Amino acid sequence: MALTTRGKIVIASCLRYMLFWTKAVSIQKKTILFFSFQGKSYACNPKYITEYIMDEKKRRDSPFQDVRIIWAFHNPAPYAYLKERGIQVVEYGSIAFYLAFFKAHAIVTNASNLPYLPVKRKQMLMNTWHGGGAYKSESFDSSLTNFRNRNVKTFLSSSEVFQTIMEKSTKLPSSCFLPCGMPRNDVFFHLSKEDIQKKKRILGLSLDKCYLLYAPTYRDDDAIYEQPDFTRILLALEERFGGQWELLLRGHYNAKDLFENASESNVIDLSSYDDMQDVLCVADAVITDYSSLIWDYSILHRPCFLFVPDEEHYQKIRGLYQPVERWNFPFARTNEELVECILKFDEQTNRENLRQHQKDLGTFETGGASETAAHHILHWLRNEV
Repeated sequence: MALTTRGKIVIASCLRYMLFWTKAVSIQKKTILFFSFQGKSYACNPKYITEYIMDEKKRRDSPFQDVRIIWAFHNPAPYAYLKERGIQVVEYGSIAFYLAFFKAHAIVTNASNLPYLPVKRKQMLMNTWHGGGAYKSESFDSSLTNFRNRNVKTFLSSSEVFQTIMEKSTKLPSSCFLPCGMPRNDVFFHLSKEDIQKKKRILGLSLDKCYLLYAPTYRDDDAIYEQPDFTRILLALEERFGGQWELLLRGHYNAKDLFENASESNVIDLSSYDDMQDVLCVADAVITDYSSLIWDYSILHRPCFLFVPDEEHYQKIRGLYQPVERWNFPFARTNEELVECILKFDEQTNRENLRQHQKDLGTFETGGASETAAHHILHWLRNEV
């Protein structure tokens, strides 16, 4: 039997009360605990804040020299290499993790905090979130969302519209929001041809081929809807843009039947690769639906097509903040329409539309979010305890 919202809050509150003794645990100065997607990967905004700090620590006069970093993972083994860089690695959910949580001077995550863990007044809890823009509704239960974010001291914001939505859903005051953009998107502002080639080598991709990324968001039900006809799509891309195209797949764990119409000879599944930003960097074009990756990818001004055959149904079960027509991306509800969108794609119109899209949402993206977030944390570390 599923717990009600009230039941979840009551249980979490009881656990918080039982853990009141952790208030007596001393804070370790200038120690930051990071975890991403509840310990599943080294990725997203917490990763890019970490990378900025680690780069800064290489400078002798860096103010981050004495900052200590801890990362938590469900499976720490693949991330042992971080230890060689001076980053402590603990198992998410272990005793070592909870001790790190209670002792950390700052805690950085890309989702709502574990609601049953108490946060001290002098600890900084930063929620970087894991998506920008304002597309699919997050289906927030306001009371539960408010409870989970009650102890958040800083919430990163990617745009004015995003912040308005999150202020309403979390009940956090505007002073808690840091309007800096998403650290994971900084890479798009400084991306060179050499960077792209390096990432292609890491991913085992050819330097001479073009890549289409198909990355649908997850669905809350098992509704059947039209799948992309990748054979026709790849041929259309070759006709419109030239070159030899291959398909990259990046599936959410709830996304089904990604291979249904794909020829396995030219399909590369990157679903298990940690860092989505690397995949976006090497993608010459993207097909998605309601995923917030379109916010990230729009910074590059590359072709991005929305395939939304189930838009009406998705709107009913999940909800969209605005109709797809107002997102300023080429969209299609059938394979025929999608092929037509590709063949009629115009670079200049696309560039203008994406710039207008960023303007409409009031973007805060500048390419310096990692630096802003890291120094915001550092300010806390220097002025508390």
